[in-house]
Parts: sequence; C-alpha cells; structure tokens
Amino acid sequence: MKRFLILFSALCMFIFSFELHAQFNPADTLVAFNIKKEAIENSKVMELLNVLTNVIGPRLTNSKGMAAANAWSQKTLESYGLTAQVEAWGEFGRGWDVKSFRAGVTAPYAFQLIAYPKAWSPATIGAVKGKIIYVNEKNLEAVKTKYDGKLKNAIVLLGEKIKVEPSFEPAAKRVTDAELLAMANASQKDEPRGSYRAQFRNSSFYPAYVERSKIFTWVNEQQPALILDGGTSSSRMPGRNSGVVTVQSANTPLLDEEDVFGRKNPKPYDVKPPFIAPQVVIAAEQFNQLAELIINGKDVKLECDLQVDWQNKDTKGYNTIAEWEGSDLKDEIVMIGAHMDSWHGATGATDNAAGVAVMMEAVRILKQLDIKPRRTIRVGLWSGEEQGLLGSRNYVAKHLKDSMSTKPDYEKFNVYYNLDNGGGQIRGIHMQGNEKAAENFRQWLEPFRAWDASTISLKKTGSTDHAAFDDAGLPGFQFIQDPLEYGSKTWHTNMDMPDHIVAQDMRRNAAIVAYFVYQSAMQDERLPRK
Repeated sequence: MKRFLILFSALCMFIFSFELHAQFNPADTLVAFNIKKEAIENSKVMELLNVLTNVIGPRLTNSKGMAAANAWSQKTLESYGLTAQVEAWGEFGRGWDVKSFRAGVTAPYAFQLIAYPKAWSPATIGAVKGKIIYVNEKNLEAVKTKYDGKLKNAIVLLGEKIKVEPSFEPAAKRVTDAELLAMANASQKDEPRGSYRAQFRNSSFYPAYVERSKIFTWVNEQQPALILDGGTSSSRMPGRNSGVVTVQSANTPLLDEEDVFGRKNPKPYDVKPPFIAPQVVIAAEQFNQLAELIINGKDVKLECDLQVDWQNKDTKGYNTIAEWEGSDLKDEIVMIGAHMDSWHGATGATDNAAGVAVMMEAVRILKQLDIKPRRTIRVGLWSGEEQGLLGSRNYVAKHLKDSMSTKPDYEKFNVYYNLDNGGGQIRGIHMQGNEKAAENFRQWLEPFRAWDASTISLKKTGSTDHAAFDDAGLPGFQFIQDPLEYGSKTWHTNMDMPDHIVAQDMRRNAAIVAYFVYQSAMQDERLPRK
C-alpha cells in the first residue's frame, strides 16, 4: 500500500507539472510516465551498448564485425517480438579486417608509435624495415623535382608538421541555454547554402585539399612500401591531441579533380581498385617528432608489419530491418533508425553504437509496456553511413522513392527519427524546415521539460541518415544532443569507446525516443510534410 501511494503521488506531481505547459491528456500523460519509469528503473540500454562495442567490437562496413552486429541485432529485436531481417541494400565492395599490426621506430632511439592502419589499406609485404623519407613540400611540382625516382619501396612520412596547442576549454560540454535559444530562434534563412560538399568546394581550404590530393596521388604512383601521415587538417579539431588519432579511410588516387568526392574517383573498398600503398595514420605529436628528427639530420628507421584479411565473396552491403505491425493504420509507417557501422580505430561507441542501443531500447520499452500501436513501427540499423549514407539512401530508393519514381509505400510513410550525434542527452529536435510539425513536437517534448529537452529548431542539420528521407521529401528528423566529448575526443578516433558514454543520458534518450514513437504511431493524422 505504501509503494502504491508513493507511485500515485509521483504520478500526480508529474501530471500537474505537465498540465502547466500543455493541454492535459490523461492517457498520454500516463504513457509518458510509464515510459520514463521503465526507461530509468529497468533500463537495458547500457547492456545493449556493451554487447555492440566491447563484445562485437568495431563494425566497419562489410567487415566481420558488421556482419556480427547485423546477426546480433536481428536476433535481439526478434526476442522483443518484432519481425526482423538482414536486408541487402546493394553493391558496396570488399570487406576488410586487420589480422595483425605493429609499428615502431628503431633508430636513432626506439619507441612505439601510436598508430593505426587506415581502413581498406593493403597489407605490407611482410615486415617493412627502413629509413623514413620525409615529404613535406606544399606543391606537386616541388615534390616531383625533389623526389622523382627516390620513393619506390620507401617508407614515406607525408605532410606538413601539425600544429599542436594546449586546449583551455573542457573536452566535454553540454549545450548551453544561450546556444539552445539561438537554435530555437534560427530560421531557414540562417542555413548555409548547398550541401556540405558544395560548401567545402567553395571554402578557402579546398585548393590546398586538392593540392594535397595531387601530391598523394603522385607519391602513391611511385609505389612506396608504406605511407605514414598525421591525419587531414579537417580531423585536427581543437583538443584532438594527447594521443587522440582520427582513424578513417585509406586515401586513393585523384583521377578527376572536378569530382573529388564522387564515384569517378576510386574507393579503397572497390572490388578492383588501382594500386594503393599501405597506409598508416599516427598521433600528431609523434608525426612532429619524426619530422623534427629528420629535419635535424637524423636517420630515422621504422619497422612496420600490417596484415589484413580481405573478403571478396559477398560484396553487398546490409542493413538490419525490423518491424512491429500496427492495427487499424498498419499500412502507415513510423520509422526510427541509427547507423550501426563504425570506423575501426576503436569500438564505435559514440558513433554510433549509442544511437543503435537507444533505438533498440525504445522499442523494447514500448513492447514491455504492451503498447498497441495503430501504425506499423519499423527500425532501420544502417551500414555504409560513414561512406556516404549508403545504407539509408539505398533503403529509401528501394522502398520509398528513387530518382525515377515513388514507390507504393511513399504516400503512407509517416515519419523517420534518427539518432547519431554521440551519446549525449537529447535537448530537442531539428525540424528540417518543417514548420507544420512544430506544434506536435512541442507537445511531445513537454513530459521531458524537467530534463531540459524542449528545444525546437527550424534549421536543417545534415550528414547523417535522416537526410536520406528528408531529401526524398519525407519527414525525417535528427534530435539535438549534448556533444559531451564527441567533437573533441571521440568522433572517428581511437578514443571512441563506451567509457565516454553517460548512462543517465542514454536512459533519458531512450525514453524520449520511445514517447515520440508512441505519439507518431497513435495520432489520428500523419505528421505534416513540408
């Protein structure tokens, strides 16, 4: 009896708080209360995160880890009562896994390198041993003049020294009230024009980027035994020193300067790529150390052994797709998703096992509460996101709309919600310019006002899977999140481990997503489109 009175009092306080900000709906308020209770008191979200990161490990698209994640997520979602399948989305390319790797300096004094193979880098031919040649010229003609005929089978340290400075800002941060207010007050007119790639092409950094690509292409053509670099300038975010290494894809030759990011230039995972030298990225401080030793006349000798496993038998990419059939509106779809692929320098905790775990936990919560959704709820756990939203874009093209026509499900598709900005708490939602949906979202965030999750921002945000739906004219949304250490330490780095995840944030995120899914599945009308 005492426990009942405590719960009843808590519910009354919750209803009273909710009434102050929104029209009172006892049924919805009770659902919100129960969702929050299940999410906080009986959470499984950190267990899901642990399996996906520590147990399965990194999940590079088409790697063994990605295949294991697909199989595990299918089985887990089926255990919740959903029907699930691992669905091919189209051709991707070769699978790649590191079998073994070591790299260290042997002279003028010995030390181990903080170093990682770049994704889809070829193996070295046995252990590569030798003197490092430092190529740091800024233009291609100077490189050709100095190094023509000198780089075949050489170990090359490529690039200028990296500026390393102390960071006087904390690595982890929450979105401030001022920043949230700026988001809330922003209009579509405040958005940068064009895509991210278009903006980059028009930036002051682009000419230097193209020149570096040309230099790499020429150096690669000389067929060196190994290329070492310290990462691109775009990966050198403030605070990304102290052994933080951005680990991404192997570079490939630039064949078409006008199509730097496009398919006219080869990808390292292509089934039949051109020659690519083995490539390793090292910590900025050690890159500078090697450069200074060579500049000061020392013969710097390195030993590196990289062995990899290629998988050419199945070159398709795969998503995990799960479904919970609705009732009277079962032909209409409410979809949530997150990309499950990651880079390989760590276990991809903040990018994006956190998003996957939250989405899976959200449907578990609703199942545990025995919700009877009117609309069908669908979950998409994507691969190929890091290579250009490939899994989600191909899903949309296959099931909803391609460049030629719309599919039968297009008109009855209700909404897609995405989570992919680390493990930080949800603070609101990006509207993608959809003013008509603002009132719905404002009401649905009310139960979470005490968690400071109430910001509605009209501005668009991009670079993750909701863009595949938004670009097709469908309601597709990404939540606003606290960055924590996402930009400063974990995004695409060797530090993207579950230690940087805050459990309370994850539990709250699962509750918020679950409530958005519930409301989207139960409303009489579909969410309005732009």
